[in-house]
Amino acid sequence: MKINQTMLDILQEIRLQEPRKKASQLDVPMAELGYALISYYYSTSSLATRQLIREFMEQAGFKWVRRLITRDLDAQTNSVQFAGLTEYVRLAAANDPRAQWSRTGS
Repeated sequence: MKINQTMLDILQEIRLQEPRKKASQLDVPMAELGYALISYYYSTSSLATRQLIREFMEQAGFKWVRRLITRDLDAQTNSVQFAGLTEYVRLAAANDPRAQWSRTGS
């Protein structure tokens, strides 16, 4: 996330509105600031603070707005996990229109 002057101003305003003890949750490295703001958004009851966080995320870009809406706190979004062969076989079997599934008594 690239931080511009508008975002710094919004962050300063958030810190001024919130109690010092609670706003200390935002004292994190810049690389983790977006995730800290998402967590803070859902922990605060202040509607003004939530509005400021939304404005901050809009400045950060669509990716961060999406993360805010979906509560995406996973900083490791660049990692990829591949499905195994078993998952593909199960998916194919479950979607096979020719399959005649019947329950047999055991």
